[in-house]
Amino acid sequence: MAKRNLTLQLDEDVVRRAKVIAARSDTSVSRLVADLIEHMTDAEDGYERAKQHAIEVMRMVSDQAVKTLPGPGRRWSREDLHDRRTLPRNQPSHEEKGA
Repeated sequence: MAKRNLTLQLDEDVVRRAKVIAARSDTSVSRLVADLIEHMTDAEDGYERAKQHAIEVMRMVSDQAVKTLPGPGRRWSREDLHDRRTLPRNQPSHEEKGA
């Protein structure tokens, strides 16, 4: 992937402390900042994937619930209300599917 330069303005004390941390880690301040930003963006991507998976599961459960709604004049039985077979907990997770 192509690299681009980024200019930052930081307090002198922050820069000095960052240089010490970088030296202890045998790296550069630039690499420390790049690693931090990469970590943050990866975490954000993971959050979005988890959010989309949760939305998919809610839609699936909702669609299944709509299909099982009782018709006019019919009521759900106790067994219907407590039937958990329609829940997706036995299905592979989003990550297990290789997403």
